[in-house]
Amino acid sequence: MGFEQADARALALGIGAQLRSLAQQAASTLEGEVQHLISQQIRDENQIEHALDALMDFCYDSSVLSLFKELCRYYYTINPAAATQQIVFYREMWDTPDAQE
Repeated sequence: MGFEQADARALALGIGAQLRSLAQQAASTLEGEVQHLISQQIRDENQIEHALDALMDFCYDSSVLSLFKELCRYYYTINPAAATQQIVFYREMWDTPDAQE
């Protein structure tokens, strides 16, 4: 492996580690918000959608994706059409072409 390839690989690994760390921070921060919305039976669609939008950015991480799914299931009891639209947004952003077939 040449010097440039080694540098590119090290850079990619560093970025990957930073993304994992950022997702873990997001999960820990947003978990409380998701639990609050559900446990307090908050029905404010703006609040719920704001949380879903925040989660969407980190759905490459399985723990954040679990929170997103949990909040979508709750939101479905309030507004099925809007919750379904959130799932469509997720699929457009994160599903790979292979997964859509």
